[in-house]
Amino acid sequence: MAELNERYKDKPTSKAVYEVDGQRYAVTSHFVGEKNLDKVLYELAFKRAFQKTEKN
Repeated sequence: MAELNERYKDKPTSKAVYEVDGQRYAVTSHFVGEKNLDKVLYELAFKRAFQKTEKN
């Protein structure tokens, strides 16, 4: 874990707290740039549009 912290220390992060079944979880996301953002956004938009058509 220390190796990963050192490797990605200069990358942007976001922090959020989620509550699931009364238990709170602190989540820190590290953006390391290893994903193709265009592909990910396309897939998310496609899935959302497909889900909306299934409901109707």
